[in-house]
Amino acid sequence: MYNILHERRKLYERHKLDDREIKISLYYFNRDEEVFLIYSRGMENGPGIVRDGKSSPWMAHPNPSYIGQRTTDADIQRYGTYFLNQALKNEDNDNLQDRITKLSLNDPDDPLLPELKELLESNRNQKDYITEFKRAYPGYEIIAIQGIGDLTMNLWNVAYINSQFVDEPQFLHLFDEPINDRTYSCLVKWKTGKLEICDVKFNRFIYNNNKRDPLIVQIREKGVANQIEFAVYGQRMAHSKYGSKTNESVEFDRYQIAHQFSDVRHLLELPNLNPKQKLPFPSDPGRPRYYFGREQKDDIWFGEAEILENRNLRKAALSGSVELNTLHSGLGASHDQIEAAMEKHRYTHTTHPTSPLKSEGIPVHRTALGHPDDCEWRFVSGEEQYVEVVLRENRYPCTMVGLDRDGKFHMFAWNGIYSQEPGLTLRQSARIMCQHGVTDAILCDEGEDVFQYISDGNDLIPIIEPKRGQIRAALVVARRIRD
Repeated sequence: MYNILHERRKLYERHKLDDREIKISLYYFNRDEEVFLIYSRGMENGPGIVRDGKSSPWMAHPNPSYIGQRTTDADIQRYGTYFLNQALKNEDNDNLQDRITKLSLNDPDDPLLPELKELLESNRNQKDYITEFKRAYPGYEIIAIQGIGDLTMNLWNVAYINSQFVDEPQFLHLFDEPINDRTYSCLVKWKTGKLEICDVKFNRFIYNNNKRDPLIVQIREKGVANQIEFAVYGQRMAHSKYGSKTNESVEFDRYQIAHQFSDVRHLLELPNLNPKQKLPFPSDPGRPRYYFGREQKDDIWFGEAEILENRNLRKAALSGSVELNTLHSGLGASHDQIEAAMEKHRYTHTTHPTSPLKSEGIPVHRTALGHPDDCEWRFVSGEEQYVEVVLRENRYPCTMVGLDRDGKFHMFAWNGIYSQEPGLTLRQSARIMCQHGVTDAILCDEGEDVFQYISDGNDLIPIIEPKRGQIRAALVVARRIRD
């Protein structure tokens, strides 16, 4: 196996503040090393995650035995999904078995128990990406792998693939995705091996009649489906400056892509009204708390439902103060709950009724590590069901991929503490890539799905360790095995 662990590293840093730590990693690859898109076969059209901000994120049950039902269980939502490798498969299944054993002892009548047992049985026979890649590409050795797990989990996250990994060309998208009406920023691999990040349009109607029609995929108004191996979407994180002679790049415009995020917490730090811990006021009952007309056992984020329903409010929250309704859709959050949640998320309460709310903001440049990010809030005078607040950009683990001016492929990942220093915002992550020569980049994954493996010559080493063993899709960098 080819050793690139140190040779291709552009950046590896660990930052620690008090008991909080993050890891940042950036690798590049030569142009003779190919990139491949692989995914969990059978999951071409989801099911996807649905977020409404009023309850736990739910999914149409992926197990056919429970057709017509929904699940909010994070383990069960992975049903039918490939594992990254055999080691993680064994580890995840052991953890699932422990969960089943404890539940059987503590609550043998829990209706979730048979679902978990069926999941374990399915997982024991589930495939893994490393084995499946080697089966599809026996002449290649893997030198890096990183997730792109939002694919078919969220709206906007689509792909077209026509490679050795599939028997025939495949469209990957959720059933309710308006795929014919949107333009997608995509990583594209041409059959020549060349990579490009560009705008792509797809046509599902043509695909339904002829899966090999070039017009299924259109780039620069030309049908190219027969010329590409894959095109996979990601939110645009950096792009070359138009007209630049030096191939400089700029970070993404938040306002132009804010509507492309199914989870607004990737952009904004929302206070959690229903944390596992007690909220800091005497009468807090702890979980479950009562919001939106029922007891809630999982996180409820203040403002999430309201912001998801109003894309203009989402954009406004990125540029200044907004007013959020404590009674929106029956939220029913008390003043004590709002004050306590704001305090836990380090928002500063001001009682001045008219002065502009202050926000230190989080600068995009690297010195933002350790930079204060104080933001103010208050109850609106005379209308105290409303909260005016400057919402902070969130620090959320992520992976990105990009290209430099020579066409070399880059993989970026960071993980660690959420929503606090020394974590990174999406703009800070994009800036790091740009500072290291990347001219075009897209976002691949966020949160628990973040991971990065790099070859040390003997094995694939987890530079950024995964927190989950199963993921909907992945990008692999591999090179031909030389005799």
